[in-house]
Amino acid sequence: MKLNELRSKAGEKLEEGKRAKDGLENSKRSLERSSLSREEKYDFMADAMEVDEDFRPKGDIVSANEAFERSKAEEQSFREAVDRDTEILEGINAQKRETIAELETYIENNEKYMESLSGAKDNKFGHTLEPLEEAFNEHIAEAEGLRDELLQSLDEGAGGHAGAGDSFGAGAGDSLGAGAGDSFGDGAGDTLGVGFETGMDVSGEGLRAGAEGLSDEDRAWQAEMQRRRSEAFRQKVMSDPMTKNPLFSGVRAPAGAGGPSLTFGINDERLSGLSYAQGNNTLGWGNDCSLAQVANIMTLAGIPTAEEQVVNHVNAIRGSLKGNPASSGNPFMNGGMVPDDISRVLSDFGLANDVYEDRSGLVGGIRKMFGAKDSMDLDTVATAVEDGKGVILGVNASLLNGRYGDITANHAISVVGTARDLTTHEVVGFYINDTGHPDAAKDGRLERSQTKFVPLWRMRQAYEVPNAAAIVTRGRIR
Repeated sequence: MKLNELRSKAGEKLEEGKRAKDGLENSKRSLERSSLSREEKYDFMADAMEVDEDFRPKGDIVSANEAFERSKAEEQSFREAVDRDTEILEGINAQKRETIAELETYIENNEKYMESLSGAKDNKFGHTLEPLEEAFNEHIAEAEGLRDELLQSLDEGAGGHAGAGDSFGAGAGDSLGAGAGDSFGDGAGDTLGVGFETGMDVSGEGLRAGAEGLSDEDRAWQAEMQRRRSEAFRQKVMSDPMTKNPLFSGVRAPAGAGGPSLTFGINDERLSGLSYAQGNNTLGWGNDCSLAQVANIMTLAGIPTAEEQVVNHVNAIRGSLKGNPASSGNPFMNGGMVPDDISRVLSDFGLANDVYEDRSGLVGGIRKMFGAKDSMDLDTVATAVEDGKGVILGVNASLLNGRYGDITANHAISVVGTARDLTTHEVVGFYINDTGHPDAAKDGRLERSQTKFVPLWRMRQAYEVPNAAAIVTRGRIR
């Protein structure tokens, strides 16, 4: 499919999704109001059925019962409207996913064309290909932007009811209001503060819309509904078996995850001791991401270790390593390590580990014959992190940070946390330490550079490349 067709299709689905989401929110608000009304009618009926000392009813039982039955019928009609609007929104979301897949295919095909161009640029007519290369880059960037916008617009939490306190609707996913009180998951900016005291607005922007013009009665209704839904949300989350994991870090909605997610590993106090930028050593080695990550894994294991210690150790044993981390005449370019050497150094510092590496090709096949382990998929990586193991990944730095360059593994990161879909428990992203791109250092929020969130689709791009590797400790380190 051509880019202009994809552009038009993406815009159409975004607009349809917005209208469907607004319709669903209106239906939910109507259902919530009718549910409260039904409870009031029930209370009126109960009051009417009370008797005085002469055993006479205190109210008109027949009228009270009729009003209660009417309120039940009204609530059911709004419940059906929510179901209908939910089905519409889910259908649009399915179409969005189809469009996302088409955009991914478009991006992949154009990247292949770019690769074919790179081989032709070295001849004497190569300069004539520059405009074509620029056009490919522009098309790829636009397609990525459309894909990201569709991903962020997905409302995975659509559906469900928030009735008379006995049912729970997950609400509208991308705008869960932070409540006060005894919250869990207190991250930097993306936390869903589930207030166990004052409540949490889990209905999205709906309950807050037009708040300035609310009457006292409406404000009381809003506060009560928020309290009920907050408690329902808390009960739902805390009854999930996954929350029993000691690394459970609360519910958050990181950008790109598609909605509220269970997170693991990012409330660990030891994260504050990690290095967030490589090149901090007296030898002047700057290309030493893997050595900085060895230090970080040791620190996570409860043994505070500086990059300087690891660099000095590697410098002392470099003659026995498979690679040569100090072969460059420029010290700043020193420090690059092959996976087996990273594993060796981590073992030298006391942490037994295994290497899982891309074993494709002739050399990889030979190594596999001698017991080398196949590459570890990202689902298994997530499980290892949630089991408390230390994980270093060899990835492509450009793809990890949304740029394009070569397409092989050339950078080491450590994976410190995971995010899983609130309902399906599927992995939706990873929290990483990336010493090569400490984006949070720009505004001083250093804690974010220890826990930078990477959506699953982007991690796949960066990790599922030639020569990718995972170095995983055999035992739990936290």
